[in-house]
Amino acid sequence: MGAVYTQLSLQERRQIEVWWHAKLPVAEMAIYKTRTCAYVVP
Repeated sequence: MGAVYTQLSLQERRQIEVWWHAKLPVAEMAIYKTRTCAYVVP
């Protein structure tokens, strides 16, 4: 059974997935989302 993550919305997680496939660095993703890297690591 999968875990539930309430820190990020579904829309935010989908955007992060797009960036991840584009090989965008996690630190840069965090800047775009104005979050710490810990929230963004896939």
